[in-house]
Amino acid sequence: MGKTKEGKKEKKVVEEVEMEVEEKKSKKDKKKKVEESDEEEEEAPKKKSKKEEESEEEEEDTLVIKTKDTKMAAQVAACETTKVFMSNLSFQVDEDSLKAAIESKTGKIVSCKWMEDKETGKFRGSGIIEFDSTEAAGKAVLLNEVEEVLGRAIRVRLWEEKAGGNDKKPQREMSARPDNCTTIFCGNLDYNIDDDKMVAFFKDLAEVKQVRWLTDKVSGEFRGCGFVEFYDAESVDKVIVKNGSDLCGRSIRIDYSAPKPRREY
Repeated sequence: MGKTKEGKKEKKVVEEVEMEVEEKKSKKDKKKKVEESDEEEEEAPKKKSKKEEESEEEEEDTLVIKTKDTKMAAQVAACETTKVFMSNLSFQVDEDSLKAAIESKTGKIVSCKWMEDKETGKFRGSGIIEFDSTEAAGKAVLLNEVEEVLGRAIRVRLWEEKAGGNDKKPQREMSARPDNCTTIFCGNLDYNIDDDKMVAFFKDLAEVKQVRWLTDKVSGEFRGCGFVEFYDAESVDKVIVKNGSDLCGRSIRIDYSAPKPRREY
């Protein structure tokens, strides 16, 4: 009888120990699962919803647009002239068609000075366009190679006015006088110069036979220089004294121009 009681007692102790071990094991397994779950969350962040992703994309696009707009606004604000040089224009363009095409994007156009070949008078597909404000001119530059006028993508840049009467450059030493020289080179000219002004400039000294202006072959833009031909070499000897004189607010540079050699057939 005593042994039976002791046996039951021992069995009960064994069961309690086994239960305690099992409980500890269960707690340990739960803790391990929690730790593994935490690690998975760290390695794989919570997936964003489609709405959240779209919202972030919109914010990025807005930021890009704002940055671009800020740069464009800065360019417009920095503009200090009301004129632009516009090229690659259609040969059918006129002031009305240009206004209709771009004034809604820039501002009011005040005038258009079309560039023409000095000798033939033909339109060169370019011009100096003046606006009513520096802001409008700045906006026009933003249309460079973006806006089309009459089917052509226009090229636009700010027009740099040449300095006025205070533009006194050191005069270069003139080259040696060629024999029978009847033509001179004239440089540092105002962009508003024309044949009549040049003839009037020399009229007290000699009679001008011909004036040839130099223009850019691609844009047709006047390069600020040209050649003036007289009827004889004596006339050239007289007019060179004008070198460095003021013409239209600029100090003209004069030099001899060697005659082109005759072709032999």
